[in-house]
Amino acid sequence: MLKAWYGDAATKENDYCFDLLPRVTGDHSHFGYWLDMQDGNDPTHTSVGGLHAAFIVRGDPKQYNLPPNPEVPTTYLKTGWTSSAIAAEILLAGSFFAFLGSRR
Repeated sequence: MLKAWYGDAATKENDYCFDLLPRVTGDHSHFGYWLDMQDGNDPTHTSVGGLHAAFIVRGDPKQYNLPPNPEVPTTYLKTGWTSSAIAAEILLAGSFFAFLGSRR
């Protein structure tokens, strides 16, 4: 293949110009980014910790209608469940009093 690429310049003495091929140096995969985000070592701050929700964009996140400083979705979990429980209790009490009042 190198002989077809480089023609007469590729000889056995110069190892068929094997040294002229481009080299990949270092880790160029994206898998390292995901591992860093999972460990919380994301230097570009594009993750919210773990792999709950992550986005990697080039440029300003506002251009993509994304929040500039994302938060972990489970931050408000306790507040949400508390509000839901209170609303359910109010609906249950309202239903109870509605049936109690209809007996008269």
